[in-house]
Amino acid sequence: MNDRIYLRFSPDTKAPGPFHLRVEINAGRTLLHERSDFRLPPYDYSLSLPGSFLTYTVRITLDDHLVYANAFVDVGLPL
Repeated sequence: MNDRIYLRFSPDTKAPGPFHLRVEINAGRTLLHERSDFRLPPYDYSLSLPGSFLTYTVRITLDDHLVYANAFVDVGLPL
C-alpha cells in the first residue's frame, strides 16, 4: 500500500535514544511527522499518510542526522 510508511531500525544499535525523529514527506505538499522522545525498541515503526499517493519522497532524520531518504513511485502492474 502507498498510504503508510514502514520503518525498521537495526536491533544491533548501541544507542536506544531518546532521539528527535523527523519524517518529511513531499507529495506535492510537504507533510511533517515529528517525535522528540523517540526510543528504541521497538524496532518497527509505521505512520499513516493522509491519503494514497502515486509518488512521494521521504527524508528521515534522527537528531538532525539524515538516516534515510528515498522516493516512491507507483508504476502499477500490467494486466
